[in-house]
Amino acid sequence: MKSFNYFQPTEIRFGHGRFAELGAVAARFGRRALLVTVPDEPCFGGLFTRAKSLLAKAGLTVARFDEVIPNPTTDAVARGARVARDFKAEVVVAVGGGSTIDSAKAIAVEATHPGGAWDYLFFRDKQPTAKTLPVVAVTTTSGTGSHVTQVAVITNPAERNKSALFHPLLYPKVSLVDPALMTTLPSRVTSATGFDVFAHAFESFINPGGSPYTDMMALEALRLVARFLPAAVKNGKDLEARGGMAWADTLAGLCIANAGVTLPHGIGMAIGGLYPHVAHGEALAVVYPAILDYTYRSVPEKFATVGRIFDTRLAGANGIRAAEAASAAIKKFIKRIGMDLKLSDLKVPKAELAALARQSLVLPDYKNHPRLATLADVEDILDRSH
Repeated sequence: MKSFNYFQPTEIRFGHGRFAELGAVAARFGRRALLVTVPDEPCFGGLFTRAKSLLAKAGLTVARFDEVIPNPTTDAVARGARVARDFKAEVVVAVGGGSTIDSAKAIAVEATHPGGAWDYLFFRDKQPTAKTLPVVAVTTTSGTGSHVTQVAVITNPAERNKSALFHPLLYPKVSLVDPALMTTLPSRVTSATGFDVFAHAFESFINPGGSPYTDMMALEALRLVARFLPAAVKNGKDLEARGGMAWADTLAGLCIANAGVTLPHGIGMAIGGLYPHVAHGEALAVVYPAILDYTYRSVPEKFATVGRIFDTRLAGANGIRAAEAASAAIKKFIKRIGMDLKLSDLKVPKAELAALARQSLVLPDYKNHPRLATLADVEDILDRSH
């Protein structure tokens, strides 16, 4: 058995009704809480008001920053950091999906360090210090796994670039995972975020840097996605399906925190940086069919293992033919959840594919892929995805 490390400092509180514990949990880390959310919408059913009330009842003074946007930008993070500094926040409480939790992590850094969060990206010489504010996360989607990772993804609009902070200090101190909070998500958001869960688990499983521990969790996450994502897309109020996806998301997040993602995420991040209107799950789904075809011959047994989850007819099948059939089964699943997209559907200009290909190789994710992609390979993948 290969040697490996595994690290996970986040306290996970999972289950129906756990949202009620928010005040008591946050009070462990300070008395002045910055509540980070998206703007209020009727579909949230007063969730953020409930969050503020729970914090106040636990004796915390609360300020709210409600300007989180999808694909959070450096400008939005800077505004949140100013609120945190002026308020003298002691703990940052994120209630929302991946964009909210990533924003909260970046705010926790920028509010306590010179310069902006963009100055502390994973490859910089400067990195977050112990001054970073503690983060408590309440996840309301099943997608990014940010509630259990050390990653905060942000976009710099001026550079048309999407990158990430990556540091152990960015793990949330506590994460509340309450599937009941996810029942109002629209089906399209459920599909897109749910596919991100699939991608995290799948890429961790095929990643050469994975381990027996992450493989175990990745396969369980994939089984849960295969069973529950179509049901959650069909009926968002299905609590069993929401619970299954919430657990899959958590498992997949634990995987990427220790194994990491591969080529699809490098391309997906580049798409998000150049075209911020594209949801992250959509950016992944649009290139996955071509990447599956590009990859399955490199790790046939791992593809076959996943294929048996998504197509029971592949039970006992092995080898290249089984891997090819697995690729077909995953493509069929992508179509089943309504994520069979083309780059043209997402309004990505064909004339910019060469620039997109170059940007796709900026992040190191592609180096973790079982088959190392060249620029020409990525150009071909994008061309077939358009």
